[in-house]
Amino acid sequence: MLKITYLENEIYLEQLDKSVEVWKTDRILVNLRAAFSIYVESSIASIVLPITSRVNSLVRLASDQPIELVPCDEEYLEVSLMGIWLAKEQDSEEGVFVCELSPEIENCLSQLWQEAQLSTVIN
Repeated sequence: MLKITYLENEIYLEQLDKSVEVWKTDRILVNLRAAFSIYVESSIASIVLPITSRVNSLVRLASDQPIELVPCDEEYLEVSLMGIWLAKEQDSEEGVFVCELSPEIENCLSQLWQEAQLSTVIN
């Protein structure tokens, strides 16, 4: 499962070894026990990745997955995923998006995300 956390100024992508349903149930139970409200809906989330030679493997793997790849320009690719959005309230811009894809595409996206973060720190 992929988990994308959207914060005010940052985005974090993680690959977790849980199913979306198990993770979602755990998250909802924690919120209920802590008496915090939670908003859950089916949604689409996007991340932007630099176009590198490794993107070719993502394109190949994405052909039969619920994922859309759209070039932003010559340097970046927008990756849109279908999954579940969880936030404190309905109109929140901060929250967590989770989705399940094949292990190969999850690994590929995770690696591309990590490489993009490393290149941002280096530059």
